[in-house]
Amino acid sequence: MGCTASRGKSIDTVRGAVDIDVLVHDRTRRPHALVLCECKLWSRRVPKTVVHAFRTVVHDSGAHHGFIISDSGFQAGSYDAAANANIKLLTWEQFQAEMYNRWFAVQQWRLVQVADALQPSPRAALCTTTTARLSATRLTMAVKRKCKSKHMVDTLNPRGQQSPMAIRTLQQ
Repeated sequence: MGCTASRGKSIDTVRGAVDIDVLVHDRTRRPHALVLCECKLWSRRVPKTVVHAFRTVVHDSGAHHGFIISDSGFQAGSYDAAANANIKLLTWEQFQAEMYNRWFAVQQWRLVQVADALQPSPRAALCTTTTARLSATRLTMAVKRKCKSKHMVDTLNPRGQQSPMAIRTLQQ
């Protein structure tokens, strides 16, 4: 995904050294981001005091983001403590979904780069969203040119998947 992660790291903050469960250097963002993760495999919900302490660590270390991942969830006050901070409180399942979304976004960006290589556009300076849409269209056009069965490519929906109706037509 473009990140390097280290477990069980000790980092220096303005108040001294602190042990962090997971330290992530995200080189896909500009400027590069530093992300701290605290993992809580507790039988009880995480109290707000833990969130306050972690918020201080994130701030004092100069990290861009922080995640507290809890197996048992969080007390109500924890959400208030993290509300206006650069910290997300997540269950393990929510964290996995967040990382999947991040991975998917990186894959989309790589697809844009492939599409641009297949059919360069003078409009490369457009914003990322517009470029992604244009690149997806250019990629579809390039695939149509390369594909032997034009009928098969024409049945692709915008996500590159065949519609059920098209699959039935091709099977007949």
